Amino acid sequence: MNEEEAIAVINGYKKGKTATEDVAEACYTLKKKYKSCKEAKNKNNVDKSAKFICSWSRIYHLPEDIKWYVSQGIISPTKAHNISRINDIEEQRELAWVTIDNKFTTNQIVEAIKDRNDNKRSIQEVLYHKFGIRDEDHLIGILLDHHTYKELRRESAMRKIKSEEICQKIIRQWLNIVKMKNTLDLIEITQQLDQILSRMKEINEL
Repeated sequence: MNEEEAIAVINGYKKGKTATEDVAEACYTLKKKYKSCKEAKNKNNVDKSAKFICSWSRIYHLPEDIKWYVSQGIISPTKAHNISRINDIEEQRELAWVTIDNKFTTNQIVEAIKDRNDNKRSIQEVLYHKFGIRDEDHLIGILLDHHTYKELRRESAMRKIKSEEICQKIIRQWLNIVKMKNTLDLIEITQQLDQILSRMKEINEL
């Protein structure tokens, strides 16, 4: 993206309508050319603040998976900007997922990062000691229709397996297949899924 295109993206920014990747790249394009965000604003016909440019240019460096949640409005740009202050990608992810699952406020994110830096602790340690969040407390909203929910509860009880353990096993199988996406096409992935489902059916009939 060149400078002219970057200015156009920034000036045309509309919350929820401009792609996260575009505005982040636009702000980063300007920031890397000038000594400061203030200079980037003052030397261009930009109708956004220097703070806006700085915040979004930091978001540019976040991994794509976190940026996707920003683009969906699930993580706000302000929260993403603060998360980007951590220089470890895996810890960025850890804090991002906790922000989603536990509805962390911007202030809580700032507190967590400050505690991490001041006490030289990992973000996982901070989340546990400061907020009481353990690794096993991570949540994901799995919406099931009523019939599937009842069947899952019944079958898991009959087989003496916790329903969440069943969900975890199925999700792990799916993740293993997805990780093979670079060598498998969609048809092969579907065949893999069919084989898993068939095997699960055989097990259930034992």
